[in-house]
Amino acid sequence: MRIQHLFATAILLFASCKTPNIAISEDLKANSAVMEVKGRQGFQFNQVIRYGTFNTDKVKRGWANHEELAVGINRFVARFQKASQKLSFAQSTPDGQRAVVLAVSKFKNQEIDLLEGYLSIPFKFENAFAGTVISDDNEDNPWDFVIHNPDASLPRDTDSGLARSATGEEIFIRAIKKIEGQGKWSSFDNYGFEFLHEGKAIAAVSTLNNGRVWISKDLDPAMKLVVSSISTSLLLRHDLGEGFSN
Repeated sequence: MRIQHLFATAILLFASCKTPNIAISEDLKANSAVMEVKGRQGFQFNQVIRYGTFNTDKVKRGWANHEELAVGINRFVARFQKASQKLSFAQSTPDGQRAVVLAVSKFKNQEIDLLEGYLSIPFKFENAFAGTVISDDNEDNPWDFVIHNPDASLPRDTDSGLARSATGEEIFIRAIKKIEGQGKWSSFDNYGFEFLHEGKAIAAVSTLNNGRVWISKDLDPAMKLVVSSISTSLLLRHDLGEGFSN
């Protein structure tokens, strides 16, 4: 296991000169363009994330008290109010879609119970990442997501999480543990995530260095909003810290 982690470190050192692509599905690669992420590194004051023509507003470490909060957001806030690490932002797409996104990370022992039954997925460990996506155009149908072991797990353990809408539509989240051109070798570390809807890869996000995002050109605007919102959340997850929570 240590040898594989050392090899993963070597890859990332190489990536500091030239970031490699994660190994996404061939169908997704053929039907999307890679988008380089801007705004992830550097000073976090007034941070804005951009890739392609997708962008956020200013990212907040914490949850503001918005009088206009939708019912779905209030429900999420009530469930996770005691979580120590939080972020929120508004995600916008080139189709004119917009959503408010809230997320929490690194639960403490006493907070694990918050996840029990959430999205009908049992959680018995602290290392989880959860969030909600509330579209301005459809506040009554929020998308909740949960990702377990977002940093690393066994090489064959790629089933990483799930997003589900209030109406029951689902997106499965798969951890990507391979670098393009590295053959069959799999890492313990997660280099990114791929999103699958009805058995088809529709988007992916690389969390290496500045980050990269792929979104299928065939997606409808509402689904583009959901996958971009979760992708941005994952890109921001490592920036969460005790000093930013409120």
